[in-house]
Amino acid sequence: CHPAPLLSSRLLQEVLMWEAFAAAVQRVKAGGQPDPFWPRITELTQRVLFAVLQSAREGGREVALGA
Repeated sequence: CHPAPLLSSRLLQEVLMWEAFAAAVQRVKAGGQPDPFWPRITELTQRVLFAVLQSAREGGREVALGA
């Protein structure tokens, strides 16, 4: 097992997330279109979280992510 590489950043992930969210809101408020990346990544993240929860409830068994 190899340790995960460490990334160095002066900003925390949460700060970067909120900055990206604020920029996306400003683009839409200025008349632009929402970035299509975010709905898709949100859906995929939710699928993973549901699978993790299901696995935990079922004793840690492997579960499918679903379509």
